[in-house]
Amino acid sequence: MSLLKIVLVFCVIFAVSKFLKNWIALAIFSGALFSGLFFGHGIFGTLKSFFLGSVSQNAVFLALLVTLISIFSGVMEVTGTLERCKKASVGMFSSGRAAGVFMASLIGLLPMPGGALFSAPLVNSSIEGKNNPGLLTALNYWFRHVWEFWWPLYPAVITLLAVTGYGMVKWMVNTFVFSLIAVFLGWAFIYRKVRTTKIVKKHFRVDRETFSGFAPLLTVIVFAVLYKTALSFLGIDIQSELVIIPAVLLGILVCLKDWKKEMNPRKALNPGRIIPLAILIMTIMGYKKVIEDGGVAQAIALDIQNMNFPVIVVFTALPFIAGVITGIAIGFIGASFPLIIDMLGDFPQYSKTAVLVLSFGFGYAGMMLSPFHACILLSKEYFCSSWKDIYKYLAGPVAFLTAAFVLYYFLVSFVLNIK
Repeated sequence: MSLLKIVLVFCVIFAVSKFLKNWIALAIFSGALFSGLFFGHGIFGTLKSFFLGSVSQNAVFLALLVTLISIFSGVMEVTGTLERCKKASVGMFSSGRAAGVFMASLIGLLPMPGGALFSAPLVNSSIEGKNNPGLLTALNYWFRHVWEFWWPLYPAVITLLAVTGYGMVKWMVNTFVFSLIAVFLGWAFIYRKVRTTKIVKKHFRVDRETFSGFAPLLTVIVFAVLYKTALSFLGIDIQSELVIIPAVLLGILVCLKDWKKEMNPRKALNPGRIIPLAILIMTIMGYKKVIEDGGVAQAIALDIQNMNFPVIVVFTALPFIAGVITGIAIGFIGASFPLIIDMLGDFPQYSKTAVLVLSFGFGYAGMMLSPFHACILLSKEYFCSSWKDIYKYLAGPVAFLTAAFVLYYFLVSFVLNIK
């Protein structure tokens, strides 16, 4: 039975992830290997498919982009650009918790692996007052991830577009609203419960130092939007990665104007962070190729048809389970979306837009609740909080956000009838 085989594959991924938390790529590779073997692809056929997928043009471009984004984050940190962002943010708000949320969200624009450890001290320094450590952990963790649905610098979004062939602008239009919903839910369940003192601030003004702090991020955003708009106007359609790569390079160049001789290039490059992430990207693309060549999606679709099992359950359960297992967005996309996109071809009655957004929502929910997520682990360690307290504050917003994705699915599928 194909469904049972894929459950076993997920069990393998879970087992490997549990013991090798910092090397999710090995877990995905194990899943690819067992997928090929379970679905009759053979050991040599599986390894061949995996290799071809991992060194494909898409895989190389994705790995390059993720590497550049990691370098961008490191250069901003080493040159003090992020510290200037913090000073400017504190000057903009009259409340410490507002400044803390702004900093967590701002750092969240840069998809740094385990970046919550970087934003946690900034949040802690902005908020004054006695608060439950679990509440501060939830605040830092939640608001760091409110952009992850659509922000084009996130490797997860980039990988999703590459795996599904979905257009970047169309995806952003369909998912931006969930950032607004996430911010509202964070305010309702977390932000309002934070006790803080008022900041006695001087008259805030936008000066050269303030602008220099935000300049790299603004450069990336503005250039990417203008570049994509110009290409669309000229009728040129290129991969999303090739739109973001030059934008990130430009952002790095803007940061480098503040580089000083005494600064450590190795700290900015951080090979220990970059290499595993690049390998993970290539592993996911290899897994995608194994899934495609092994006919896994078609086999599962046939099972569902024979059992009269609601396919929508598969579209939601697979990414949720993968999110819990891997604890990272790029992980649940890599583990489940190759299956989902192939299965959609066998069920044309389902709206591609509605299913992809719904599947992403359930994967996101699993990721946010995952005890393997680096951000929650690092935040927990920094604030010395308990799992009970953390989940007490996260359960509400995750549940209501998931409900919003379900509502979106029914609205798009049955009211707007968008394919």
